[in-house]
Amino acid sequence: MVRSTSLSKLLDNLVEGGIRILKVKQKRSGGFRSDKDAKDFMAIHSVTYTAKKNQYSRWDAVLALVR
Repeated sequence: MVRSTSLSKLLDNLVEGGIRILKVKQKRSGGFRSDKDAKDFMAIHSVTYTAKKNQYSRWDAVLALVR
């Protein structure tokens, strides 16, 4: 399957935006204390990022996980 250039750029930007928060976290606070902390953070970030992308409340998405 060959993707058009504009679709490829769009997907690259979405992926980059999704993982950019890790680099910011690393620079601002020195990263995570353990691999488990990083995985937990990314699981929550993934849910909130997807909720925002689909125009849902990020807070409601997190609450739905703990209910």
